[in-house]
Amino acid sequence: MLKMEIALDEKRIVEDGHYDVAKMKSYIDSLMQDLFFDIEDEGVYAGRGTPQDYAYCLMSINKLKNQEWFMTYVSKWLFINKGRYEDLVEQYRAKNRIRS
Repeated sequence: MLKMEIALDEKRIVEDGHYDVAKMKSYIDSLMQDLFFDIEDEGVYAGRGTPQDYAYCLMSINKLKNQEWFMTYVSKWLFINKGRYEDLVEQYRAKNRIRS
């Protein structure tokens, strides 16, 4: 089963004062639910075991990484597939460093 785990750097968000933590979390929750992921726990989203889960997961990755605030404030972003973990924070931050 596909899962995604997301955590935001709440301390930094509050210190910077540009965004509202609750609204950011609500956006992520709504996005994941719109893409047919169930909320297992705070910041933990699970696919429903359908063949479309992978496509929905990729859609969520693209939507999140393209949010103006997401890559700045995400502290943990794991893609979990059959017990294997992929650190998306490191992967996408590395890609951005290469393009800079």
